[in-house]
Amino acid sequence: MIFLSYSHKDKAIVMPMAEAFHKTFGEDKVFFDQWSIQPGDSLIDRMGEGLANCRYFFFLVSKSSLSSQMVGVEWKNALFKHIKGDTLFVPVKIDDCAIPVILLQNLYINLYGNGMEFAVRQMVDVASGRNTYRADEVTGFQNVRAYATGTNHEIAIEFRAEAYAEPHSKYMVLLDNEESEVSCSYGGAAGMFMMGFQKNVSLNNGETWNAFQISRSEATSPGFPFVVKLSASNDARISLKYTMRAVTIDSFKAVPLISNLQNTTKEISPN
Repeated sequence: MIFLSYSHKDKAIVMPMAEAFHKTFGEDKVFFDQWSIQPGDSLIDRMGEGLANCRYFFFLVSKSSLSSQMVGVEWKNALFKHIKGDTLFVPVKIDDCAIPVILLQNLYINLYGNGMEFAVRQMVDVASGRNTYRADEVTGFQNVRAYATGTNHEIAIEFRAEAYAEPHSKYMVLLDNEESEVSCSYGGAAGMFMMGFQKNVSLNNGETWNAFQISRSEATSPGFPFVVKLSASNDARISLKYTMRAVTIDSFKAVPLISNLQNTTKEISPN
């Protein structure tokens, strides 16, 4: 049995992990309160059963979970079982909290520093002993969002990591413009970055747009966004369509685009 211990304030981050375990091992092998505890069940009894039967205990460590009394009861009981050799106790750091000193003897999975896909793969590997999970199955929580501000002549786009670091900073801005109509520049601090223009980028929804592809060597992490600046030439107007980020060497995934351009506010996605 796999036990996921977390604070409900972190549910959006934890759900992709639970879904990965569900797909890999099946619902009956994973204790996750969203499906393991039903209306009318005794919370204490069900939690006790889950802890008694768990072989792998994943403690999702965050500021919220460390301040939760209920989560504290779970992980302290699981740590005692770990000391006796009955349970494998695995902390998973999901925000910039300080890991409790008592847990520093355990190697922990650093989702906050390494990203969701890396962390989920490690978690599944720990529980299975083999790599049975594909990174493209991680869905739901969108850690990276793009925020566009300005006008149709000058636009600044911030790609922000909302909860944890994304190790790779490679993004795509899709436009209904020709290269001669719009210039693109990197708006962050000085450093190594690359940029190129691509024509006729085809999306899964059947649409085709031109795009700027921009990347840098540093990670995108909370408080350190990746900033792109677009400027229209002459009388052209920027027609911003979508934003995307690289998830493998040659594939991109849509990033929610929150547009606050010239008195309009909306979220744009090709999905």
